[in-house]
Amino acid sequence: RATKDFLAAAHKRGMQVVGWYVPSFSRAGRDLRMAKTGLSFGRRAGGFDSFALDIETTNVANIRKRNHRLLWLSKKLRRAVGPDYPLGAVIPDSHSLYWPRFPYKRLTHFYDVMVPMGYFTFRAEGFNHVKRYTENNVRTIRKEAGPDTPIHVIGGIADEVGVPAARGFARAVKKTKVLGGSLYDYPITTDKTWRELATRLPAKQSER
Repeated sequence: RATKDFLAAAHKRGMQVVGWYVPSFSRAGRDLRMAKTGLSFGRRAGGFDSFALDIETTNVANIRKRNHRLLWLSKKLRRAVGPDYPLGAVIPDSHSLYWPRFPYKRLTHFYDVMVPMGYFTFRAEGFNHVKRYTENNVRTIRKEAGPDTPIHVIGGIADEVGVPAARGFARAVKKTKVLGGSLYDYPITTDKTWRELATRLPAKQSER
């Protein structure tokens, strides 16, 4: 009931809502059941406008097995919703080392957009460093998944992002012509940072 009321309120205000689920990959059947529960809201009137799989857990240490289960789950989700319902893949930061041999290209068969967790606040600071960091993230995905792969970049932890970093992130988002950029997450985004993004990005590319 709470989810239904939330969705109704968001849609009333002209918002589109993305549902999401974080699979463990240690229990494939449970992951599928839980993800389908979220997807069920997306397949009814007034439900989620799209759905994303948050791909980041490392419970399964074996990379080959982890990739196999990721691809199995992704195939099942796409089959469940059909070809037209929008699915997003929230993927690890391409600079991170905890998921080598990530199956970028194969995931494009199941997802409409890649959403990299480019949390630059862990590894970069200042205008130039953040700009390069974000551009390299996008460049890696396009190299591995294909040059026309739709991308929305998640930036750093919002309350750790100063104005120069926000400006560098916005410049990279605009320069690389990705679908958009956002910070993690809404409650901790400062007004100063939000104004910087809103000023430097077209409305369709910025998200709080």
